[in-house]
Amino acid sequence: MPRFFVTPESVCGNEIFLRDADAQHIGRVLRMRPGEKLTVCDTAGCDYFCEIAQIAPDCVTLAIESSAPTVSEPKVRVVLYVALSKGDKLDHIVQKAV
Repeated sequence: MPRFFVTPESVCGNEIFLRDADAQHIGRVLRMRPGEKLTVCDTAGCDYFCEIAQIAPDCVTLAIESSAPTVSEPKVRVVLYVALSKGDKLDHIVQKAV
């Protein structure tokens, strides 16, 4: 099931509106049709299980069937402080931290 990421402002009641690049990706690349299901995640920690209601060239309307807290994100927040390093060592630090 495809997964898309949106801001909480995109969720309006029982509908979600995907615009621009996401709408084009759903309609042209994935060639999805009304009635197909997908998952939408917001940045507030909630997953929405949706069905495509309408596809337009610049906007896809999704009907929310159910929602649940996001389980894929860790509960612990980590802040990494790094001193300035020489050369490309910072790239190595970022790679290992991820």
